[in-house]
Amino acid sequence: ITLTLISSGINAEYGGEIYHWINIFSKKYPFVGRLEGPFFDSAGSPTAHWREIESSLADLSATEKLKGELKRKYPSCNSHYDQSAGRAEVWCTEKSGGVSRAWMGVPRQLHLPGESVRCACIPKSLLKDPKLKEYPNCLPNSNSCLIKLQ
Repeated sequence: ITLTLISSGINAEYGGEIYHWINIFSKKYPFVGRLEGPFFDSAGSPTAHWREIESSLADLSATEKLKGELKRKYPSCNSHYDQSAGRAEVWCTEKSGGVSRAWMGVPRQLHLPGESVRCACIPKSLLKDPKLKEYPNCLPNSNSCLIKLQ
């Protein structure tokens, strides 16, 4: 059996999965050494390639932290999709998107670079944010909106 390592082009998310499995295995099995190859040299020291992956993990950590901040700032709406009626409903509560808060918010389309448009519950203080768009045929201060599907 010949094993071939294909590690070029490992993105941060894939590197994060590798690191996740390393953590799981390190808790379950005793450490016995490192395999010499692209990640570790014959002395078991990390190679430049491993340091690149660690750097991408730091980038992933920063990205995940930013995603968490955005989720708290722009929590997702509750939604119900009714295919037979050709519509969906989105609405906001104090716990929409799994984020407990003191305000309910109003549903808006959130446009973030590199992401799909999604519904977010927005407090009145942020309604002028250029990343937000009102839903058509929805009252500006309503906490729920019916969306006609195409």
